[in-house]
Amino acid sequence: MERDLKGYEPIEDFSREGRRRLVEERGEEIRLLLDKAFTEFLDAEPDVSLAAFSFRGDDPVSEAVEWAVTRFATADLDPAKLSNGSRSFRLFTEVRFWLSQKAGRPGYDRLLAAAKRAPDAAPPQKNAAAGADANPEVLDFVRALADALPSFQARTCADLVGYWLEGTKRLRRDWFGWHDRGELSEAAERRSKKQRSIHTHDAMFRFLCCFLELIPAASSAAADLALELTCLSGCPDIPPYRVPDRHVCGELARFGVRGPRQVSALRKEGARSFLHRCLDRACADLDTVRGRVTSALARKSLSATTLHALEIENDTALRARLVERCSGADKEECT
Repeated sequence: MERDLKGYEPIEDFSREGRRRLVEERGEEIRLLLDKAFTEFLDAEPDVSLAAFSFRGDDPVSEAVEWAVTRFATADLDPAKLSNGSRSFRLFTEVRFWLSQKAGRPGYDRLLAAAKRAPDAAPPQKNAAAGADANPEVLDFVRALADALPSFQARTCADLVGYWLEGTKRLRRDWFGWHDRGELSEAAERRSKKQRSIHTHDAMFRFLCCFLELIPAASSAAADLALELTCLSGCPDIPPYRVPDRHVCGELARFGVRGPRQVSALRKEGARSFLHRCLDRACADLDTVRGRVTSALARKSLSATTLHALEIENDTALRARLVERCSGADKEECT
């Protein structure tokens, strides 16, 4: 297919069935574009809250992304009302279009102005980080996050620390006033925005595994060990930021592993296992301040893009659990 001057692929079929099929076939790519667009929109408009547009969950960006995907697949969209450039994948970078779809064009400017005047309207009792300056449990949590970074670097590499800091900058700023930015190598800085997004989600997942003390793996399962050896035991500071599968075959030989392809399969199985445990923690221990902040960190660190970063994007059951994960403050709401 020919692309426009900015490299966006045209959308050839705007029928409802055509759009639904496009989401089925290329939903991950669509979600990546939307996630990046909404994130950059909020970075450029630091006073704006998506709560004004009824995205009031723990992860409003992911909520907005899923709403936009559903809207694209199911709504009546007239391509004649779109500019020529918007009849392409560029549409998934146009935050104003999607917010106007949500609120109506006349309401967009009004709500945007209102959003700039009002902070995120999360109920105080559900905002685990509220009063961070005064609450010693939250201050202890901040110290624990900072203290975890050196061991996280030892189990991964310097670039992944930078990616984690980049991926959590809004969260850390809004919750704790922690403004440290990530530093990346020159090679990492040259990578595309899509590639950096993948590495950022990978870093946030791996940090959770370290912070939640899931490693060293309590299980002796081959899959858990494969993930730990390749992704959480120190790795070269170059993409894909993991120990090559062929280098750990010997340590997995007792499980009958004979080559890199078997290691790769086990690593992905281990990623699923660890991700389920991270999601379990996102639903647990909600009766203490520390527990609620830990739960919120887990939820905000994970998204559908995490599956892409871990090369398990075809796991539909795990995707469903991620999308619907722990949206409320009560344990009963976790699935």
